[in-house]
Amino acid sequence: PLETAEAFLPYIPKFRHALLDLSRFDPEKEEDHAQIRVVLSLMKAAREKQLLRFFEWLGRTGPEITLLLHDRLFRLCLVYAVNVDTTLDVETIAQQLTDIPELKNAAMTIAQKLRSEGRQEGRLEGQQIGLWIGKVQLLQKLAQLPVSPAEELETLSVEELQQRFDAAERFYDERFKG
Repeated sequence: PLETAEAFLPYIPKFRHALLDLSRFDPEKEEDHAQIRVVLSLMKAAREKQLLRFFEWLGRTGPEITLLLHDRLFRLCLVYAVNVDTTLDVETIAQQLTDIPELKNAAMTIAQKLRSEGRQEGRLEGQQIGLWIGKVQLLQKLAQLPVSPAEELETLSVEELQQRFDAAERFYDERFKG
């Protein structure tokens, strides 16, 4: 109500935000801060689906860019690019950086780290799947249900294994606790 609106005004958040239309903005010409220019150029290239072109540009900017792009920012750029465009991989991007060996080497090192992290995630998921297979089979045995072969269970995701476990648990509860 209008009579109480004035009393609530101090508690209503007031803020402004800046909106940057990258389609009308040229980071190379309009941004002075080099790291921000790189990030905005990357975002613009992603929006235009021209990420390889961004890395070509980065490769042409010369060795001085390596001083501005610390490892963490460069890694974030690579990870962002391969997540935005799933057809890209770090090796393909590294090929665009031939003029700057430091960046190419950094890209390949990051690619190795990402592969290693992927293998580690795969091992962890494999361990989880192995645990769930054992839990499902044990509960099926305890519930006196037919025990699913490990080969069949290995084709299922963790979520599907959890669903199998839940179904066996419900059966067990109804049969022996109900």
